[in-house]
Order: sequence, then C-alpha cells, then structure tokens
Amino acid sequence: MVFSRSYAWPLALASLFCASACDPVTLAVGTGVVVGAAAAEDRGVSGVYSDTKIRTQINYRWLKHESILMDRLTLSVQDGQVVLTGVVEEPALKEKAVSLIQDVPGITHIIDEIKIGPPETFNDYSRDAWITTKVRSQIFLDKKVASRNYSIRTVGRVVYIMGTAKDSAELARVVAHASSVSGVKEVINYTAVKD
Repeated sequence: MVFSRSYAWPLALASLFCASACDPVTLAVGTGVVVGAAAAEDRGVSGVYSDTKIRTQINYRWLKHESILMDRLTLSVQDGQVVLTGVVEEPALKEKAVSLIQDVPGITHIIDEIKIGPPETFNDYSRDAWITTKVRSQIFLDKKVASRNYSIRTVGRVVYIMGTAKDSAELARVVAHASSVSGVKEVINYTAVKD
C-alpha cells in the first residue's frame, strides 16, 4: 500500500483553523508563537518569511503541474537553498520536479536528493518519521546546540541536515547526534557554518 502524505496536511490544517476559529485568543497566541520562533532563529523573521514564500511557490507549481510530486517528495528551504528529498518511480518525474522550480524567485541553490524507486510504504514513512523525531530530540536536549537553526529530514533511513551552525564544533555535535540514532543508514549535511 502506498502512503499519501497529501491527505494528512488538509486534515491537520482544517483542525487547526476549526480549533482557533472557536477561540480568537488561541489564534492570536499561536500567531505570536510562530513569529517569536521565527525571530529567535538566526535567519530572523524576514529569512523565515522568504523561505516560506519559496516553499509555497514550489508546492503551488508541483500541485498545478504534477500533483503526484506533492505525495512523493519533501522539500527543505533554508536561506534560499532548497533540498529536495523523496522517492519517485520514474526519472522523468525527478527531472520534472527540478525543472518546475528552477526559476522560482529567491532560490539560491537546488540540491536534488530525489531517488528513483518504488514509492514509500506507510512503514517506511513511519520509520523515517521516528528517526527524525529521535534526531530532533537529541539536538534539542543538547545545551550546546541552537536546535532552532536546523532542519532535519529523513528519507530511506538517510538523515538530511540543513541550517546554520554557529561554529564547526556545534555542527560536529549535530552530526554526531544524527549518526548515533538507531536505524540511521547515512547522514548528509547541507549546513552552513558561521565561523
């Protein structure tokens, strides 16, 4: 059975809006938390906004021209750098995923980590989500790491790390945490280092 992520997002968004529509205070607090979290990141509110705008335009193009890409792929955007991950069945879909987004304003670099193969099963997706959760937890609990500056994705037991490290020592800790999680096959790092 092929697992489709596209059904989870509308349900999650609908429940969020329904819950907040009943309580304007919840909506205001939620918005404040999002803005506060964005401001706490090293890239700031404008950087988060710019990356969100890029992500939205990519999702729009995929949905408009080849909606299966929304089910099969995930993307991470950090400071205009886009990392595409996931599995598609045909090389033509991989090529289309990249070609559809090449002229999106604000993109500085596209990293194509899309694999060709059978689609993810629910078990594959669950395993990868669990690995991502464990990596994020370890990074969050490490007092020497600014976890808010990192984006973690896992596809096929391969952990992809994006973000901005304050120095090479912090980055080494993040990579070590990811490598130590049970079930991780490989860690691929696309993190920029400030120093």
